[in-house]
Amino acid sequence: MAQSIQGYLHGLSTEHKRIAAALLKLVQQAAPKANVAMKWDQIAFEQHGPVCFIKSTPPGVVFGFWRGQEIDSAKGKLVPGNRALAQITLSAEGDVRKDLFQRWVKEAVRLNLHQPPDSRR
Repeated sequence: MAQSIQGYLHGLSTEHKRIAAALLKLVQQAAPKANVAMKWDQIAFEQHGPVCFIKSTPPGVVFGFWRGQEIDSAKGKLVPGNRALAQITLSAEGDVRKDLFQRWVKEAVRLNLHQPPDSRR
């Protein structure tokens, strides 16, 4: 049975829960039309394709973007991964930078709207 978002949050440490809840709220504010669901053991947001995800890991909460390497305002701030993926790991609730992160979310949604993601991802 698939885990719910609330169930996922409930299973996190107190600090990770605070970080993830703050990220969840800011993404929902920045992209209110995005679908949110548990996918691949993480909270995933999609709007015209995958946008971003939130995942708890031992070092911290990962806030990642499937097209993060294409987000102009995030260049040099996100750690690049495979393909176009890029992410940041947050270890404290104070690391959540609402205005900046919402700008990234909005830009990621615009990327998907104007240039749909490669269906092979």
